[in-house]
Amino acid sequence: MGKLTIKDIAKKSGFSVSTVSNVINGKGKCSVETQEKIFNLMKEVGYKPNQAARTLVSKKSNLIGILFPVENDIFRKNNSYQKILNSITFELSKKSYDLVIGNNLKELDILEWSLKRDLEGIIIVGDIDTLKEKELKKLKIPIVFIDNYKNNLYGVNYINSDDTIGGFNATEILAKKSCENIAFVGSEDIEIHSRRYLGYQSALMEYSLGEERLYLDQPTYEGGLALGEAISQTDIDGLCIASDIMAFGIISSLLKNGKKIPEDIKIIGFDNNDSCQYTTPTLSSVDLNFSTKGIVAVQMIFDEIEGKTFLRNQSIDLNIVLRESAGNKNY
Repeated sequence: MGKLTIKDIAKKSGFSVSTVSNVINGKGKCSVETQEKIFNLMKEVGYKPNQAARTLVSKKSNLIGILFPVENDIFRKNNSYQKILNSITFELSKKSYDLVIGNNLKELDILEWSLKRDLEGIIIVGDIDTLKEKELKKLKIPIVFIDNYKNNLYGVNYINSDDTIGGFNATEILAKKSCENIAFVGSEDIEIHSRRYLGYQSALMEYSLGEERLYLDQPTYEGGLALGEAISQTDIDGLCIASDIMAFGIISSLLKNGKKIPEDIKIIGFDNNDSCQYTTPTLSSVDLNFSTKGIVAVQMIFDEIEGKTFLRNQSIDLNIVLRESAGNKNY
């Protein structure tokens, strides 16, 4: 059998060529049932549509997809994700490629999305669930994960930081600044927070600081506000916080409850959000070099596109930016 065409899909599906074309290109008003039937048939027979005439000629769409498996409000408030987007977009522009953002990952059929947009590669930031992992296994294009520790897919590139070392180093700095009762703040079921917590635990042992103090809530400003209320009633004098967003809420709550920062409590967050330098006091934070991760992700995608098929797991260096919240006046 020769190469399938859009006419073949129309004949097999029972719809007109124009309807199939509209579904493939996201045009017109077709029912969800019609779209599902056509896409399911395309997957069944292995038909891969090209997005535009330029694709028919060059066999390339010049499109790379990106997915953020996080809630929309967290994405919107987290400047770190924007750093990744900016660096990826800039690097792709050098190669005349565009970036396509996949929305509503929980309901998104990754295979269908990839076929519809004729993506040449996909970058995924964070962990995904096992159902989505199965969808990825069906793809035959380069895939790069950024900050993913839970999934372990064969044939996929991974870019991470050593979050355990980050947790250790942040706690170590607090210990060296004479903090004796250091607590860790994070969120349940977030793997990178768990790894940072392991680093915190190791530093406590290294400096003989006694019992662990763990505070958990949602990775949001509101979650930080709630925890700040409880922390303000304790003798805690140091905080290693796994998210700057949470740290902002905690600082606000601590100040309202009469705590002085850094005199009473010294604080180090994670992500080095741009807002860290504008808070009062300014927030010390572990910089995970998100822009570099975006650049390396694009390099990995094109290594495979250009035939350099070796796969890599790459760790990006992190560094701690010390500001007023950790007792540094000059930064």
